[in-house]
Amino acid sequence: MKGRILIIDDDPNLVRVLQLSLEREGYEVVSATNGAEGLQQAYKTQPDLVISDVTMPKVDGWVVCRRMRDVSYVSILLLTAMAGETSAV
Repeated sequence: MKGRILIIDDDPNLVRVLQLSLEREGYEVVSATNGAEGLQQAYKTQPDLVISDVTMPKVDGWVVCRRMRDVSYVSILLLTAMAGETSAV
């Protein structure tokens, strides 16, 4: 295995596509359907990378980032369908 990746997204189709692609490349993939579940999975599985949606129910991607930074320096890649300069960080 190349490493463990946690995908946090409420779109099951996107999660499945990402999971299949990453597993084909030799990564172990763990997934969660919302930010709260994603944080639980992160603490439990200690991923090497987190790929998270920004807009999710319960706990959004920004909160996931802040809480992850309290306990870990894992790399986090944020996915978003937002557009425009006002959405950029």
